[in-house]
Amino acid sequence: TEVIPHLEQIGLRHSIKKVKAIMANTNNLVSSIDELQQRIKDELEDGNFLYLSEDESRFFVPSKPLFGDVFETTFPSALYDLDEAAKCLALNRDTAAAFHSMRIIEIGLEAIRKCLSIPDPIKDAERNWGVVLKKLRTAIDSRLSGANQLNAVDRELFNLAYASLDAIRVAWRNTTMHIEIKYNHDESLHIFA
Repeated sequence: TEVIPHLEQIGLRHSIKKVKAIMANTNNLVSSIDELQQRIKDELEDGNFLYLSEDESRFFVPSKPLFGDVFETTFPSALYDLDEAAKCLALNRDTAAAFHSMRIIEIGLEAIRKCLSIPDPIKDAERNWGVVLKKLRTAIDSRLSGANQLNAVDRELFNLAYASLDAIRVAWRNTTMHIEIKYNHDESLHIFA
């Protein structure tokens, strides 16, 4: 009975039937177990199994939130792409990991746009990172004085965010979205981090 959950986990239905038959009739136990071993072997040959190292497994089935609890509660819309990027890293699908990482960053860009009350882009051309970043720069610069003035901490935060996002756009985002580059594992890990 202890083997059944393990067989269920990997979907070996015919082997489960054989175990249940053995349990119902324990006559000729040695030959029945030999037959079960052969059935398991045959079923395993029909499937594909992947081995993940401990390092790869931490991305595929993380034991704790990869970007922390605060990220998960603050950016729930990014969790799909975070999970996909991590699984791609685990499976060495590096360009796909970079792609999903860029989508995560785009969610952050959207949050910054909203913080600065920049209107939603309506036309496709306005959704371009370059256009959004120009509007971001304009919004930051326009709030250097006046009633909506940013305090020094916020101004520094938005300036750093702008500089980082523009660097990401030039170095990775555009090349990832326009098939210019195939990433290796170190590069995709760096982008993910």
